[in-house]
Amino acid sequence: MDQSKPTLFKNRAFVFLFFASLLAIVGFSMFFMTTTWFVISDLGSAGSLGIILIAITVPRILMMAFGGVIADKFKKTTIMFSTSSIQGVLIVAVFLLSNADQLTFTYLLIIGFIFGTLDAFSGPAGSSLIPKLVDKSQIKQANAIIQGLGQIGFVIGPIIAGSVMEFGGVTTGYSVTALIVLGSAFFMFPPFFKRRPSRKYSKTNPTQRFN
Repeated sequence: MDQSKPTLFKNRAFVFLFFASLLAIVGFSMFFMTTTWFVISDLGSAGSLGIILIAITVPRILMMAFGGVIADKFKKTTIMFSTSSIQGVLIVAVFLLSNADQLTFTYLLIIGFIFGTLDAFSGPAGSSLIPKLVDKSQIKQANAIIQGLGQIGFVIGPIIAGSVMEFGGVTTGYSVTALIVLGSAFFMFPPFFKRRPSRKYSKTNPTQRFN
């Protein structure tokens, strides 16, 4: 092992990506769980629940391949920051509608569709960003860590959502979800990411930035 190379968690850019990815996944699973709870408890329609969950998940799956193409063509940090920011704003809108007792099936269907579609872009962007943040020898380890976050996030999210709603209700659940998703956007704020020191970059293009 090359002792001259810092560990991944001493790499600030990777740490920011780590927290951004974790919060994004936790936020997605919390939104999924909170919406499920709301539809069952307030709308009382299993059919409506099925339609809304399809609107959230199917576009996410179908758009993954397209998300990879976009990630190759545009700045990855901007993609992740933008998607998380918009998702956060959408959940704030859901929170406000719920707080005003105006949240309906139609609103959830539209917002859920947009939310799920946006989520398809952040994952591929994060994966393609990793090689630009870490040394070549650390790419496999970094990928394993980020992929492992997906499993952890989908377990932690529902637990947090359920606990929050148990004590504060659905509206509070949406407010906490919004804060977590906006937290993901914060960690992906593009100015936080600067060029990784590298001989290759310093000799060829000292102004190069993460794409």
